Amino acid sequence: MDQYAGFRMFLSKVLKLLCLEGIMDNLGGLQVDRDLEFTIVKTLQKLPPRVRNYVYKNCAFTSIPKAGGQSLCRHKIKKPWLIILSDKADENVVAHEIAHARLGHKIDFPSIWPPIEWSYQTEKEACEQATKWGFKSELEQELIEAYKKKVGDIK
Repeated sequence: MDQYAGFRMFLSKVLKLLCLEGIMDNLGGLQVDRDLEFTIVKTLQKLPPRVRNYVYKNCAFTSIPKAGGQSLCRHKIKKPWLIILSDKADENVVAHEIAHARLGHKIDFPSIWPPIEWSYQTEKEACEQATKWGFKSELEQELIEAYKKKVGDIK
């Protein structure tokens, strides 16, 4: 029995009580470390029930650990949204990325990286949505500066 076995058992009981047991299945099979898994679960607890259900049905999570990434075949992902997080992501980042999925901000890979105007708009929308859900989400200063340099005034 590893050092996290007791914690996982406790967490599964808590999740059942909170009707969140589906998230453990959503995370299964993809590379997410235990700390990030717990962060995702805590984030989902704070989301409105309709958004939480959307995540259960439509989102899968993976992370990029310190030692490298994971290559996933398309057939392994049985949900339309794959949310890729840093292994250090906090609840605010998780909520922001869920907001992108909920708002339908789609980037098809491989493709040319989207124009700065599109990036700015979608990031702004995701920040606003995550903030409505009660999370702290702000546009990165680098994106604001790049947008100002390309387009001029911020709308």
